[in-house]
Amino acid sequence: MTKMNPADPLQYAAALRRQRTRAPRVVLYSHDTLGFGHLRRNMLLAQAIRECGHDPEVLLVAGMREAGAFALPAGVDCLTLPAYAKASDGTYHARDLGIGVDALCDIRAATIRAAVKNFQPDLMIVDNVPAVPSTNWARPCAH
Repeated sequence: MTKMNPADPLQYAAALRRQRTRAPRVVLYSHDTLGFGHLRRNMLLAQAIRECGHDPEVLLVAGMREAGAFALPAGVDCLTLPAYAKASDGTYHARDLGIGVDALCDIRAATIRAAVKNFQPDLMIVDNVPAVPSTNWARPCAH
C-alpha cells in the first residue's frame, strides 16, 4: 500500500489512481415521468463524465423504456425501470402495468437497490423533484 499525504492533493490523487483496481463507476438516476428532458440531461452528463478521463463506467437508471432506444457512448449502459404515467390531475399511476402506484414504487426501488449494490458505484447522481409545490400533487416515491 502506498503511503499517502492528504495534505498534498496531487500526490494523494496520484496514489489513489495507482491503487485503483477497476475503473471509476458512476450511476445517474432519473425518475423520467414525463418527457425526455431528464433523460437527455443524464445522457449528456454520461457523455461528459466519460470524456473527463479515467475511463469511468456509467450506468444510467431511467424511468422510461424509450431510454433504451438511444445510442450510448462506449462505457455507458442503461437500466430501464417500469414506467410511471402522470394523469391530468397531477397524480401518478403505473404506465402499462396493472398494479398500484405503491407496488410500482416497490418494484422500482428494489431494482435500483439491486443495481447499485451489485454495480458498487463510486458516485451516484440522483435527478429528482426536491420539493412538492402543492399538497394536491402526488409525486412518485423517492426510494
